[in-house]
Amino acid sequence: MARLGGFTKASESLYISQPAVSAQVKALERAVGAPLVEREGRNIRLTEVGRFVYEHGQQIFAIGDSLGRGVDALLGLETGRLAIAASTTPGDYLLPPIIGAFKERHPKVEVELRIANTQVIIRSLAQREVDLGFIGDPVKHPDLTLLQFRLDEIALFVDPKHPWARRKNIGAKDLAGAHFVVREPGSATRKWSEESLRSLGVRYTVAMELGSNEAVKRAVMAGLGVGLLSRFALDLEVATGAIRSIPVRGFKSQRWLYVVHNRHAHFTPTQQAFLSLAGQSARSS
Repeated sequence: MARLGGFTKASESLYISQPAVSAQVKALERAVGAPLVEREGRNIRLTEVGRFVYEHGQQIFAIGDSLGRGVDALLGLETGRLAIAASTTPGDYLLPPIIGAFKERHPKVEVELRIANTQVIIRSLAQREVDLGFIGDPVKHPDLTLLQFRLDEIALFVDPKHPWARRKNIGAKDLAGAHFVVREPGSATRKWSEESLRSLGVRYTVAMELGSNEAVKRAVMAGLGVGLLSRFALDLEVATGAIRSIPVRGFKSQRWLYVVHNRHAHFTPTQQAFLSLAGQSARSS
């Protein structure tokens, strides 16, 4: 709030409500015993006490980060904890084998993997609730850094009995009359799919909204519509013939998946070791 100059911008930055920010400030003022901010029109500025608390708070965060890095270094990754938040595509299909390989090398490091949508992941990183995030949407946030992790491809797929199943490809005119089974609003996969369809001038019909990749696949296999998901989510079913993936002419199908980190928190040896392993996995794929 001090850095952005207001309650509204602070709440947007943290993905929480403005009353929640105000409540936190009031709680801190009660703990300190003095006002920390004062209003100037629509803006706010720190009082003298507020500036003192802000400066020392930054130092405390820096000391905490340094302490974590030092302890990790002394223990040589023998123990520790790594908290990861990921959206469904990287969380369900890419990270489990990487975490497995990491645990083989560092069995005493506790790894937590949370599956969540992009907004929840961004908020968790901004509030330092997790160490690393893996997402499919290149969001912009003043406190976060994005690095390219893995190239992904969105693919259209149908059940084997669908009229398109034997076609080599389809075009935009075919899609205009199709009924789509889609992910829920807020899903990076859905956002990318919608943007790609709009680029083709396609106005499509939503037959069903579902909250997971697996549910979308099951609905499509049951003949309830056509789907658009990451190829990572479809590999097994395509290989076994349970679904058919159909190329779409002119469809912008490729996107990057990203690893996200709080720019104010330095990488610990544990985080660096995990990212190194994740990078090796991406290069070998």
